[in-house]
Amino acid sequence: MTAYGAFLLAALVAAWWLARRRAEIDPVHVDRMTPLLVASGLLGAWLLGRIGGGPGGNRALFGALLVGVGAGIAYSLARRLTLGRVGDTFAPSLALGTAVGRVGCFFSGCCVGTPTALPWAHDGRHPAQLYESLGALMVLGLVLVAHRRRRVPGEAFLAFGVGYGVLRFGLEFVRANHVPAAGGLTLHQWIALAAVATCAALFVVRRRLYGAASSRSSTIRRSSESPGLVGERIRRSRVSGSTSGRSLSRRRRSVKSVRRTET
Repeated sequence: MTAYGAFLLAALVAAWWLARRRAEIDPVHVDRMTPLLVASGLLGAWLLGRIGGGPGGNRALFGALLVGVGAGIAYSLARRLTLGRVGDTFAPSLALGTAVGRVGCFFSGCCVGTPTALPWAHDGRHPAQLYESLGALMVLGLVLVAHRRRRVPGEAFLAFGVGYGVLRFGLEFVRANHVPAAGGLTLHQWIALAAVATCAALFVVRRRLYGAASSRSSTIRRSSESPGLVGERIRRSRVSGSTSGRSLSRRRRSVKSVRRTET
């Protein structure tokens, strides 16, 4: 087995293990989805690599992500799973798998960087694969923070989309297969921009919808409780009124009794 194959296998096992450990759905679905996602990811990587991989690139991670996400959505809809929870289950795995898999790219010599004289250069080039591996670990941290602070299921997955999109957009400038497609940007940079814009927009819209729904539910809850609260206030006021009336009657009888005694 080559170094690339070994690290790819390690990335898949690590991703499966983490998804199962943090599953927000039945772990059985994680086991069933993993082969589907792997197969569709390999197909997507090959397809996009053939379309826009550039010199020396016959596989594209963005293709794996796009086709894999599509396959995951199709499975979730067929099984009537909550898309947000499915996405949040696999988001940390995507980041971890990328971090491990890119180390394999480094040892196999694919996805190389542009020439540089920096002290950490490898064979006179940017170690773009290791840049992406370290960046993916940072994205993993972002995903975990987003999951801890989420208000709506799916925000961890959207955080991955934004984080990895920004990372890949910048890395394209130091990759040797940087071949502009339009506007001086590569196909992968345009995909990265689309991913960032889409995920950021979904994050904002879903937050607003969640806030509006929470506000409506709070209003409905208050209005449903209002009649009871009003009735309770009326009852208390009546009890208080009757009590004060009885006290006033007692005081009047006491005054009359004192006057008779004095007479």
